[in-house]
Amino acid sequence: MQPVETQEVETTLGQSDVHDTWEDAYRTDANEQFYEMAFDRLQQDLSRHAGGLILDAGCGVGAHSARLAERGFRALGIDVSDIVVANAQEYLEKRGVNDRVEVRKDNLLDLSFEDQKFDAALLWGVLMHVPDIVKALSEIDRVLRMGGSLVIYEGNVNSLDATLYRALRLFRKPAGSSFRKTAAGLESWQTTSAGRLMTRMMRISWLLGHLQQMGYRIEVRTAGQFTELYSSFSTPWIQNLFHRINEFWFRVVKKPGFAFGNIIIAEKIARG
Repeated sequence: MQPVETQEVETTLGQSDVHDTWEDAYRTDANEQFYEMAFDRLQQDLSRHAGGLILDAGCGVGAHSARLAERGFRALGIDVSDIVVANAQEYLEKRGVNDRVEVRKDNLLDLSFEDQKFDAALLWGVLMHVPDIVKALSEIDRVLRMGGSLVIYEGNVNSLDATLYRALRLFRKPAGSSFRKTAAGLESWQTTSAGRLMTRMMRISWLLGHLQQMGYRIEVRTAGQFTELYSSFSTPWIQNLFHRINEFWFRVVKKPGFAFGNIIIAEKIARG
């Protein structure tokens, strides 16, 4: 039986409320342009897996699965929510890639797939909502073949965004929220309309060290979006300013240390 906290989070993520909020906040034209740019880069990094099968864990509406398919990969997306899976199937059909992408309900902590099924695995902003991150990584490792690539996008606890967030909560702590430091990072627990949800700001050094202990070679650590502050403003020119900063940082600066989003690509070189 799973721990109570894990059950609570999965119940919350199984409903549409949180997903609808994320879609409204992050499925914007500017963000879509950034994701296309980021996946162009991933296509190069994963070129040795061209035509291979990639697991998109926590696929949501399936947008990243579609991007993988459009770049020559086959994708299998999973999500813990029946509602999200149904929405993803409809989205992928409209985007015209449902012949190269399969999506189904599955649980990242207890995957239904056989060992070493996938050539690569994508966890884009997923681990931050998984209380038992060690078990999740262990399951991904089990289904990833030797020589396979693990792509992770996570929020960085040492970023400018996270620093501002910690400073602000000294003055105003949202009702129904609590915070907890763990080896993996800083967990923020909040009560949503659908139930309790955990969001972790990752201690990237812990993640890199854990992957290496599991038998992975770190190939890439680079910046994703420098900031997500655009989601806190409604004024278009302010939002556009942050998006321009994100594009410049991703294309030119690339340093992940102070960036909110960190992209990590690791190759499986040994059995965990």
